[in-house]
Amino acid sequence: MGYTERTLEYFRAVGLGEDVPQISPDVRLRRVIAHSLAGEWAQETDWTPGDATDDRGVLSPCTGAAIAQDRLEPILRRRAAAQGSTLMLGTELVSFRQDDQGVVAEVRDRESGALTEISADYLCRRWCHERHS
Repeated sequence: MGYTERTLEYFRAVGLGEDVPQISPDVRLRRVIAHSLAGEWAQETDWTPGDATDDRGVLSPCTGAAIAQDRLEPILRRRAAAQGSTLMLGTELVSFRQDDQGVVAEVRDRESGALTEISADYLCRRWCHERHS
């Protein structure tokens, strides 16, 4: 549930700077391997290796965030909707094809079964490669 300084810079760039609560500059995000949620920690490492807490506020105006996905997603959804995005929750990618205009994806509403085509300039190649290789 941690986000680095760089991620917060991206959030600021799209107008979310005030909406995502940042951690205090004296808090250091870290990764932990534990036996259970209430168990002992088996290993702890810095969230971003090589980062020095002393650099906070010098290299970036952001400090990072410790926010759970269930709290972050509504913030991202509100911003996307405010920018004119159509949110299609509960859909799955059925197929896609590339044409001279870009990419056309066919998605299915999992509840109703309705199919919809979505046109875009591009589709992330990495995801497509992993999904269809």
